[in-house]
Amino acid sequence: MMKWSPANTNVDVLHARRLKRAILFLSLMLVTICAMSAACQQYVSPPTASLSGLNQGILSDPAAPLVLQFSKPIDFSTLRVKVIKFDPNAQGQLPDETGDPTVSLDPLFSHDDIDGDKGGVATLDPDRKSTRLNSSH
Repeated sequence: MMKWSPANTNVDVLHARRLKRAILFLSLMLVTICAMSAACQQYVSPPTASLSGLNQGILSDPAAPLVLQFSKPIDFSTLRVKVIKFDPNAQGQLPDETGDPTVSLDPLFSHDDIDGDKGGVATLDPDRKSTRLNSSH
């Protein structure tokens, strides 16, 4: 059996403090990990769109329907599209970029779930990764 001495007590107290700190640290880490796994969900980015048939920014066949290609399948009910004339002002802004709320874009074609199609018909391909905009102009 060990004799009591002030040196032994200090070592025991030091070990007890270290043990308490380690247990507290591990407990906090466990709580943090549990909270993060419950609160964080994986972010799923929306699909990106591109215009099919462009060659250096110009459509190869201006009479053909516009085809929007998407990086992944879309929900057609969430798609909103407006086709307008490219008519920038002297600063290079389109009419809706000037900050004037009274300006109208006067779309050649538009599609949304509320107002439907105007100026043509939008159809979703079976793979849900492309949409054809057939203009009536």
